[in-house]
This record gives sequence, structure tokens and C-alpha cells, in this order.
Amino acid sequence: MKKQTKVEKLYYTYRNFMYDEAYAILNDQSLAEDAVSEAFVRIIKNLDKIKTENSSHIRNFLVIVCRNIAIDIYNKRKREVLTMSEVEFVADSTPEDITIDSESVRRIMDIVNNMNPIYRDTLILSRVYDMSRADIASFFGISAEAVTKRLQRAKIEIKKQLAKEDVQ
Repeated sequence: MKKQTKVEKLYYTYRNFMYDEAYAILNDQSLAEDAVSEAFVRIIKNLDKIKTENSSHIRNFLVIVCRNIAIDIYNKRKREVLTMSEVEFVADSTPEDITIDSESVRRIMDIVNNMNPIYRDTLILSRVYDMSRADIASFFGISAEAVTKRLQRAKIEIKKQLAKEDVQ
């Protein structure tokens, strides 16, 4: 059987089981979908170890892979949830940490959510998913210098919007 056909069959047969397992852990549709996607990326890398597409062993294996990824996502997000006294955001490319309260976090989140998607996505991949500039560059098919520039522009946009709001 062709590799693509085998992956498709696995996906269409087991994705709902995997999604349900991930959602039970993460309680978030988007994160559960991310867990299923990541599981299939890992499964594709080890596709030669899967001999058949229909068996309870395969189903259990796929669900376990997805569950472990969901747990990893949950634990990473749990570590990222910060109390108000712990929240820090680096506003400059120089090491200048600013302690901010929950209202400031909300303001920054609103600014990030409304910024140009190329800057927002780059910033989120860097700060939330802790991807390196090289990985982000590879992901978008751009140079590492372009990633650096996008991050700089995102930070400038955040600072500009915060200053604008403070004036009002």
C-alpha cells in the first residue's frame, strides 16, 4: 500500500478517537486539533512500524501517542500560565523586563491579536511556542534575518499601541 494512502486511512479511521482523547485532556478544540496533527507528524516518521491500519492495537497506539502529545501541550501551557506578579514581557531587543498587571496583559493580547498576521504569527511562534528564529524561517520559507525583522516590527507595534493607549 502506498505511504500516502496508508496515512490517509489511519487519519480517517482514528482521528476522532485521537481528537476525543486530546480534547479530554486539553479542553480546547484548537489545541486538541494541534495534538492530533502533531501525532500524525510523529506517526508519519514511524510509518514503517505500523503493519496494519485496522486493529485495536493500532487504535490504542495512536491514541496513546496523541494522549502523550496532549499531556505535553497541557504541561507546557500550564508552565506558561503566570500569576500577575510573575508576568514579564520584554518590550525591547535589549534586556529590559517590565512587570505588568493583568490589565496590561489583556491590552497586549488585544494588540497582538489585531496586528498584521505576519508579525503576529512570527511573534507567537517565537514567544508562545518557543521556536528558534531558524525554525520559524524554515516554517515560513523566509530568511532568519526576515524573522528578526518581523519580531522587531511586532515589538515596535506593541510599544506604539501601548503608548497610544496611555496618551488617550
